[in-house]
Amino acid sequence: MSVAVNPFSPLRHRNYRLFWTGQMISLIGTWVQSVAQGWLIVQIIDPGRGTPETHALANWYLGVVGAAGGLPILFGALVGGAVADRVEKRRLIMITQTILMCCALTLATLTHFGWIRIWHVIAVAVVHGCATAFDLPTRQSFIIEMVGREDLPSAVALNSGMFNSARIIGPAITGALLAAHVSIALCFLINAFSFLAVIIGLSRMRLKSVRRKVTGGVRDTLVAGLGHVRRSSGVRRILWIVASFGAFAFSFNVLLPTFIKYTVLPNSPMSQQAAGYGGLESVRGLGALTGAMLVATLARRGQQRTLLKIGAVGALTGLLVFSFMRTIPLAYGVMAFVSFCFVLSLSSCNTLVQLQTPDEMRGRVMSVYVLFNSGTGPIGSMLAGIIASNVGVPIALRIGVALTATGILTGLAYEGWKARNRTAGSTPA
Repeated sequence: MSVAVNPFSPLRHRNYRLFWTGQMISLIGTWVQSVAQGWLIVQIIDPGRGTPETHALANWYLGVVGAAGGLPILFGALVGGAVADRVEKRRLIMITQTILMCCALTLATLTHFGWIRIWHVIAVAVVHGCATAFDLPTRQSFIIEMVGREDLPSAVALNSGMFNSARIIGPAITGALLAAHVSIALCFLINAFSFLAVIIGLSRMRLKSVRRKVTGGVRDTLVAGLGHVRRSSGVRRILWIVASFGAFAFSFNVLLPTFIKYTVLPNSPMSQQAAGYGGLESVRGLGALTGAMLVATLARRGQQRTLLKIGAVGALTGLLVFSFMRTIPLAYGVMAFVSFCFVLSLSSCNTLVQLQTPDEMRGRVMSVYVLFNSGTGPIGSMLAGIIASNVGVPIALRIGVALTATGILTGLAYEGWKARNRTAGSTPA
């Protein structure tokens, strides 16, 4: 019989409370910037109602910037995970958060003085991606050091809840500021100052000394981590799902500004379009937060596998329906459902991978997880931008759903075929 657990039990750990609070504030700033940056790109390329050519160019550059931020993760996440297993994680996170703060200050300065160009946004996205390649696997693997294995499932779900609570608040702030015709530079400045919260929280932690069981060079460390993934069929199956979502389904994120501007609210003032986009991002957060709390409450592995399957089917179905939306209320409702299902699936994936991984390899294995989840994003972002610039955002969304489903089914079928071959090979004649 399944037993519900206290979803807030990780907060009894002081270090995790400091981490959670600081990250919450910082992530609000991150979402303020994320929404503002997407709208800034559209304004740079198409400041008015524009033409079909500028519409296509805006879609293209949204994809380019998304790819620019994701490519460093694609190539650097494995190294980031190997480094995370060899150094003090808190110190590494403080360094990466400081770099991310400088990225936000750069965008704020360039935008405020009117110097901003599209290549600036691309360059900052590359630096941001390089820092994130080290930051993400380190933060993912740092959680268990703060809460232990017992509270890990709830902590992963609480982290997802934190992320998505920020997704509600941050875009709402951006939408309100842009609707009030406040400079986009202020959005970047808010994000820059928000990083101080997580840096201060990390500096106040009292951590026990953790013995690192890693030997050999970084190359040997990487090989050992990849070897664990290769040997674990359970981890590989989950990574197939994560990679398919990361490469094809999540790419719809970069197209939301133009979907609102050109498809849902094509004849509305720009301030109303900006508010509509901010609101859409907020309801995404609301749906995702609800999903995260459900995962935190049902924190047993058997339930997580069930939630993974339900979430994957629901997310793809909802995203397909979303591509047909032409009014704000319906778009908001369907998007909330899509985000709810995405979190059901991906929070479960994250927890299952961590629970199937030895402590001394967690940083490396989580870097593989980040690689498959976020590092595949450049493929999807570029593909989404190219498709949308030729056939429009709605059709691009539908193609993304089809590719995601194909990727998941192909991967699982391949793993099933390998398992049957191993069983047949080990059976005596």
